[in-house]
Amino acid sequence: MKKILFIIAIIVIFGGFATGCNLLKEDDGQEKTLTPSNKTSNNEKVVDEKAWKDITTLKIPEGEKSDYPTNAKDWIATEYSVFNEISVQDSKLQQTGHDEYYKYYLEAMGIPTALSIIEVKGISIEKDFNNIQQLAAIIVEEHNIRTENVDPDRPETFSSWEEPSERLILASNYLKQLFNDLNVAINKEGKGNLFGVAYQIDGNKTKELEDFIQGNY
Repeated sequence: MKKILFIIAIIVIFGGFATGCNLLKEDDGQEKTLTPSNKTSNNEKVVDEKAWKDITTLKIPEGEKSDYPTNAKDWIATEYSVFNEISVQDSKLQQTGHDEYYKYYLEAMGIPTALSIIEVKGISIEKDFNNIQQLAAIIVEEHNIRTENVDPDRPETFSSWEEPSERLILASNYLKQLFNDLNVAINKEGKGNLFGVAYQIDGNKTKELEDFIQGNY
């Protein structure tokens, strides 16, 4: 009789131990499925990095007209035209012996003022506008270097300007490309030839552009 009770006790203890192990396994399995990433995945919001807003606050008095763009779309279109199309002004500059990089310098000089008026909000477009401003600064800096030994009171001495530096040429080309890509993205619904230097079109050369801006080229 004692032997039988002993066997029953062993069975009960072993059964309880096995049940406990199974519970531990089940609990362990639940912990593995309730990872932080799984808990938050359903609550995460997909951010559209190319979504943007024009937050320009410039107001033109009623009845008056502005000779300059007063919104981001028009400004991008205008800058695209200046940097990528030949105008009457370009012909006049060429007739006086100026090269195209002087034209880019004149336009780059006005970009900081324009960007103090034209304002945008959005992850990608803000990166692009920041790169525009930095490229414009490089153009101005390099032009000042090429003319630093020239008497500013004698404009006829432009013929003695230094040749445009590689950095000036590259900055001008990148700015032309950036305005092209932004114009396609903002004003042409993404339809047109692209250079791949704008975040707004998921460009594959944005790193290349920023390496250049940082001096790594």
